[in-house]
Amino acid sequence: KGVADFVVGDLALALSSMDFLRNLPFIGNKKKAPEKPDPVVIRVCEDADNAAIRAIWLQGMFAPENIRHHPLWIRVLVYIIGPIFTYWSLWVGDMSRPSKCWTRAGRVMFVAEDTETKEVVGLAALRRDRDGVGEIQRLTVAEGFRKRGIGRKLLDASVKAAREFGYKKVYGMSGNSVIEKICTDAKATRLARGFEMEL
Repeated sequence: KGVADFVVGDLALALSSMDFLRNLPFIGNKKKAPEKPDPVVIRVCEDADNAAIRAIWLQGMFAPENIRHHPLWIRVLVYIIGPIFTYWSLWVGDMSRPSKCWTRAGRVMFVAEDTETKEVVGLAALRRDRDGVGEIQRLTVAEGFRKRGIGRKLLDASVKAAREFGYKKVYGMSGNSVIEKICTDAKATRLARGFEMEL
């Protein structure tokens, strides 16, 4: 054999012996950790969700963090008139049968569902306010599931639906604590008691 054959053979042997290096965790071929499924899925509400929707909304209705942005006189009114409004909404108004009330033209209600327990842990609703303008309402996340980005996901789903409905702007009038994080988006303008966003 010539010199070239020995060189090629030695080179091939050397390369084949280095295959084991590829399996070492600190040199190449690192195995990626399996991607964790999203712990929460956002979907349109269904009839089976009605009881959970009402419970979560009622839980957030009087939560201190959701009304602390309001002036004192509004907070007092919330605790005085709030129960009347709540009773009307739950038994007669839009929260009596959310899956029906929020599926009319220009309206939709989204829920956040825990993928493990299949439990509804948040909600947000979109309705037509006037031509080209939508209002995001009922943005609420259940206790124990807050500060996980669920409110933002619900808002994103609502904004996407607003675009599909042809709205040019959406707003939300709320003291909800989620609003503070939402307004870090350059497109969202912080209002005294809520936000607005051009689409």
